[in-house]
Amino acid sequence: MRKTGKIYALSLDNRPKDPYPFFQDREGLKSKNDAIVFSKQDQLLYVFLIELKSGNPADGIPQLKSAAHFVDYILAVIRLRYPGVNVNVEKRGIVFHTRQNVQKRADRSSKASYMTNDVVPITFAGCNQEYTLEYFVDK
Repeated sequence: MRKTGKIYALSLDNRPKDPYPFFQDREGLKSKNDAIVFSKQDQLLYVFLIELKSGNPADGIPQLKSAAHFVDYILAVIRLRYPGVNVNVEKRGIVFHTRQNVQKRADRSSKASYMTNDVVPITFAGCNQEYTLEYFVDK
């Protein structure tokens, strides 16, 4: 992904280190995604939750949901610590995958199509293409 301007990215998926050593090892509790990218555009903070999959792209959905909850937690801490800070946030889940049967983008002016769920909108994108962050924004 390419973007001009300021972005901040982080990853909790740093094997073999465990970012949650204080949690018991239960199904899904320690789930983490590959990257979280923060990008401010105008008065809106976009948070891109990114998962990379070589198998079934749908297997990345639980990890993106966990990432959305993690971001909600971080934002809640910021709002508690700095009560005057008011940031409009849009979260987007993106699963980049290696599946060959995925349609290519029609043209550079097209935008990502998102499926909705109870936590975060999610789209699927082939990992063999170059994207701008704007492709994943609704505008």
